[in-house]
Amino acid sequence: MIDWIVNLQGKYPKNVYVYSAGRSYEGRDIPVVVLSNGDGNRNKNTIVVDAGVHAREWISHAEALFIISQLAENSTNHQDLLQTLNWIIIPIANPDGYVYTQTDDRLWRKNRRPSKNSSCIGTDLNRNFGYNWGELGASDHPCHLLYRGESAFSEKETKIIKKVLNIYRKRTKFYLSLHAYGNILLYPLNVGSSEKLEFLAKIGADAILKATRTKYRVGTPESVIGYAASGASIDYALGVLQIPFALGMELPGGGITGFDPPTSFIEPILRETWIGIRAMAKYVAEKYSEKK
Repeated sequence: MIDWIVNLQGKYPKNVYVYSAGRSYEGRDIPVVVLSNGDGNRNKNTIVVDAGVHAREWISHAEALFIISQLAENSTNHQDLLQTLNWIIIPIANPDGYVYTQTDDRLWRKNRRPSKNSSCIGTDLNRNFGYNWGELGASDHPCHLLYRGESAFSEKETKIIKKVLNIYRKRTKFYLSLHAYGNILLYPLNVGSSEKLEFLAKIGADAILKATRTKYRVGTPESVIGYAASGASIDYALGVLQIPFALGMELPGGGITGFDPPTSFIEPILRETWIGIRAMAKYVAEKYSEKK
């Protein structure tokens, strides 16, 4: 994946810029891809997307790469998204966990840093952000799948996402965290304006439904999934950084576990998900260009 995005930078140097935002616990680069129309304007409104926070959710990495491809290789068809917007994409947010799902445990969710005073390994990175950290929906037990970590931002990977979000916070209008699976667009309860967040999420869900008849549910984790999720990245983006829109997107599943859709399913999932993301991005672009 890193080779692919670096090669893309070589093909489209005016439109694609790749850099490492830092290294994971095991020393792997966490790349950031900056996409623009090549006009050199760094002060545009911005959309930030991350993927692979949970290691086993491979389809989220693929979707991030698909977005990058659309905005770089197919940019002429997306000038409405690039004229007034720059895009910041973190396609591999948890590289150590991702590698571990390839070599040892396909369903591994967390990162790979050993916990203090425990033989258990890993923190759920999406319970490690510094807003409502350690509250409902997160565990204080190092062996638990939803382990919150020793403290907020105790993990190198969440510190890196935090750093990227903070760099672009003044210009970022929409933060989207890609996950799997479940066909859901999520926003936090009692963080930001839920009506505004629901409105944007429904734009994405309606676009997908109209194009492919795939249904997405919209709501908070409590209302849609049935449990809380404190310390999540979208909570931090909304509650601390005051980014106007922040959503989590659970892509469709497949296969025996839900995390491995058959190969033939992958491209259709990527294309239909992009329809929803594109519709939400277009709304954000139009909303904030009107204010200039």
